[in-house]
Amino acid sequence: MSYTITAPLFANDTEPNNSFAEADANGVLAPATTTEGHVNFSHYVDNSDYYRIETPGDGVLNITLNSEAVGAGHLRVDVYNDAGAQLHYNNYAVGTGGTPNSVTQSHTCDAQGVYYLEVSSTSVCGVSYQLSYTVTPPVFGNDTEPNGSTATAIAFNPDSAQAEGHLNFSHYVENSDHYKVILPVAGAITFDLEAEAATAGNLRINLLNNVGSQITYNIYTIGSGGIPAGSLVNFAGLAAGTYYLELYATNVCGASYRMHCNDADDDGVCNYFDLCPGTPNGEGVNDDGCACSQLTVDDGDPCTLDECTDGIVTHTFQDADGDLICDANDNCPNLAGVQGDPCDDGDANTGNDIIDANCVCAGQLIDCLGVPGGPALPGTACDDGNPNSSNDTWDANCNCVGTLPDDCLGVPGGPAQPGTACDDGNANTGNDTWDANCNCVGQTIDCLGVAGGPALPGTACDDGNANTGNDTWDANCNCVGQTIDCLGVPGGPALPGTACDDGNPNSANDTWDANCNCVGTLADDCLGVPGGPAQPGTPCDDGDANTGNDTWDANCVCVGQLLDCNGVPGGPALPGTACDDGNANTGNDTWDANCNCVGQTIDCLGVVGGPALPGTACDDGNPNSANDTWDANCNCVGTLADDCLGVPGGPAQPGTPCDDGQAQTGNDTWDANCNCVGQLLDCNGVPGGPAQPGTACDDGDACTTGDVYDANCNCAGTFADADNDGTCDADDLCPASPEPGQACDDGNPLTDNDVVDNYCVCAGTPIGGCTEILTLDITLDDNGSQTTWEIRDETGNTVILSGGPYQNGLAGTTVTETLCLNQLCYRLVVNDNGGDGINGGGYVLRDANNRRIVDANGAFTNTSSVANEFCLPLSAARLINASCDRTNLLYKTSTQIYASFYPGASGYQFWIFDPHGSYSRRVFSATQNLVPANLVTNPVPADMDLNVRVRALVGGNYTEFGAACRFRLNTPGGGGREAILFDEAGNMTMSLYPNPNRGEVVNVAFDGIAAAERMDIEVLDIFGKRVSAQQIAAPGGAFVHTMDLSALAPGVYLVNVRVNDRFHTQRLVRQ
Repeated sequence: MSYTITAPLFANDTEPNNSFAEADANGVLAPATTTEGHVNFSHYVDNSDYYRIETPGDGVLNITLNSEAVGAGHLRVDVYNDAGAQLHYNNYAVGTGGTPNSVTQSHTCDAQGVYYLEVSSTSVCGVSYQLSYTVTPPVFGNDTEPNGSTATAIAFNPDSAQAEGHLNFSHYVENSDHYKVILPVAGAITFDLEAEAATAGNLRINLLNNVGSQITYNIYTIGSGGIPAGSLVNFAGLAAGTYYLELYATNVCGASYRMHCNDADDDGVCNYFDLCPGTPNGEGVNDDGCACSQLTVDDGDPCTLDECTDGIVTHTFQDADGDLICDANDNCPNLAGVQGDPCDDGDANTGNDIIDANCVCAGQLIDCLGVPGGPALPGTACDDGNPNSSNDTWDANCNCVGTLPDDCLGVPGGPAQPGTACDDGNANTGNDTWDANCNCVGQTIDCLGVAGGPALPGTACDDGNANTGNDTWDANCNCVGQTIDCLGVPGGPALPGTACDDGNPNSANDTWDANCNCVGTLADDCLGVPGGPAQPGTPCDDGDANTGNDTWDANCVCVGQLLDCNGVPGGPALPGTACDDGNANTGNDTWDANCNCVGQTIDCLGVVGGPALPGTACDDGNPNSANDTWDANCNCVGTLADDCLGVPGGPAQPGTPCDDGQAQTGNDTWDANCNCVGQLLDCNGVPGGPAQPGTACDDGDACTTGDVYDANCNCAGTFADADNDGTCDADDLCPASPEPGQACDDGNPLTDNDVVDNYCVCAGTPIGGCTEILTLDITLDDNGSQTTWEIRDETGNTVILSGGPYQNGLAGTTVTETLCLNQLCYRLVVNDNGGDGINGGGYVLRDANNRRIVDANGAFTNTSSVANEFCLPLSAARLINASCDRTNLLYKTSTQIYASFYPGASGYQFWIFDPHGSYSRRVFSATQNLVPANLVTNPVPADMDLNVRVRALVGGNYTEFGAACRFRLNTPGGGGREAILFDEAGNMTMSLYPNPNRGEVVNVAFDGIAAAERMDIEVLDIFGKRVSAQQIAAPGGAFVHTMDLSALAPGVYLVNVRVNDRFHTQRLVRQ
């Protein structure tokens, strides 16, 4: 008998997962992630699998179930919200016979949030499945939350930006979006609107005034099926001021919308940012709204190819041969380099190759010494290094060859030349050669048979006998040594039979024996035995049982050491010394005369030998007891008298608890006279407590002050209303002044219609009207009462507007002031009379288009004010986005900031300033970039939070300055490259790395070089020979050039760089 199990197609799910809590414990199922599971297998039934999902955004929830079983049936998927309430469900057909069936069903209008999915079987046994889900987002993006009220409204300028949002997605409903619109002049709020949802419906926009009251509303169409419907929003006939738009869907679930910015020429760039209005229809534009027909394409540089596509102007450097020299300036445009530049003609027999006047790479012939163009050519004179030859010349193979004279045997040009081998006929010589006089002379053969060798008679050798030393060759070439004596000295006198000293004072007649042992004759020992062992210093027995370690002394007397109480000869444990008797109840233990270890008894107070022994008098600390004595267990026990209730030795002793029968007292005890006395309970029920009638308390009412307990222990206070307006101070928005919206007098003769604002500040409207609406956002610290501000005229002498002080305790709260000004120049002054600025806060001044004019932190003392005035309105000149709000820049010449292109501009003026007034500098640049670190006169401060604004020079006149950006130059730190060895240029730097170099690519880093400058780079070895040469055109600023010098041999090299008339040198170590 046997059996098998055929597993389902899909794996089982993680158990347990039969509830919401277990789904939470198993973690979140991510979107587009497939999980597998089993339901409704019989006998061990599990027919409910739960999963927690977190949708990434609003939209359509698509649930896909791929399932299979043996028989047909359905699975059901229920969807629940995060509170466990069922939202909807669907049935999914199961594939049969093990073939899975995949079904996707969707639920529109689900908001972003937490959901639970429950998978169960409705009609089939044993199902395996795969489950996954996705969310199809709406057409338009979501808005920033919260924005459900005017207080949290999002700023919206129809001329400068679009806005998108979602409304009324179910289950996590949010159906109210607010936008703040500032209308600088009387007119209309108008823009295009698109809206879509799964089903058609309506979107209502309420127009609210500056205090949130509805002025009017309009209803617009929402397209169905995800196809947006377009509408024109137009609220006309409005006065200048602040308005709010409130959007909500009236009859449809899950709508997305887009409020388009106004784009007069329909080029996709909002009017406000469109620097080229009136773009011809159909032309592509750049980010500034400019088409090619509205731009200057030719840059006037013959080295570039000027092109324009969709308003993007490019100037491509023309360099056909890739030598970094533009074709217009290249006299050899089809060959890398120019005439006179080094090159390689590919001929190994030439050197010093250069490009000639015909743009041909040609070199000089390398001579027989390897010198290009050198004179050492075949057929010319040379020196073959042989003094016996003459008429030396280079042959065709560059070998230097001369003519030899007659040899020593008279043969013309023969081989027997001086210095060559010969035979002198003497058997005692070797290495025979002809000398300069043609004499055949050899070298003496030494004792080892080596011609000219060092082993001559009288020199050292080794005779192979370990018993000899100082071996030398004798006259007959015999190696002979001297005998080593008993002390190891060659030829020494300490030979066997000679006198020595064996170191024993008891021996005599010491001599070296045949084995080089020094041996003497001993006298009779202490027992009279000739040469016996009982010599002085050896062991003996003195016969005394009280001693040990007995030895013969110098007088042959046997003497031992006294045994101590532990039986140790000469030991320290002698009678009278300390010991331990092993009894924890004794102390000061010592050895007695009989070597017994005896201690003194420790008394009941722990004193060794003390008098406090059991049975002796003591004091138990109880004044009511008598006859106190120490018992056998060292407890001090006395006899008690009758207690306060007359019981002999009873517990009712003075000081113990009792009950005086008074409900108004507590902590009752017997006093010394056996009276039961308690403490009076206070108003809080505490015996002897401080909450007595007439003392302070808290009645829990924020509207009262001076709360005290009355005679009946009732806590009551006095109603607090400082301004007597019938509203208690705790509930009064302005407890010391009229309420917001009520008339007041701000004391400024230049304003009228003064009212109290929402911050309890009395402020009026400037007389004469205004065209420029500004906002001043002040982020307060805890001391808002110290903060005030003023808008002064251009001279700084006349105050136009002012505000503050503010409430204390509102640290981090941002107060927004609306400023009504004209197209003039002004100064902003922010004051702190505490002298510590706005700790952790700051302020930002913006125009109606949300462009910053001043962006300041709170790091000042008494007064913060820019050194120069600001003028209205702002121009469209600005920094590019990549240069704006850069507070992480390094103070170095490679750091640049860029102005955005301004049509018709011939230059730009950059204004860098400290909002608090410590620094202000305006710098003109003929290009769009500025290198702040190059400002030597009145340099930009390092490590300081600054602002930067820019204006354009057009037709000889400056525009107004544009929006401000935050800006900071940070002191650089760290290194990692070799220090500059030599640099004649003022602000150019050069470094090499890695250095030392082990064959890797060498990086040459430059900074501070103007663009397109020609640079010559050469590498010289230690002898000044050039081993590499390159020529490049610098791209400008900071850049890195790489060189492959892996072919160089290890050694020290110099890398020279020439830029025009400037010269730079670095040392390179090749390992």
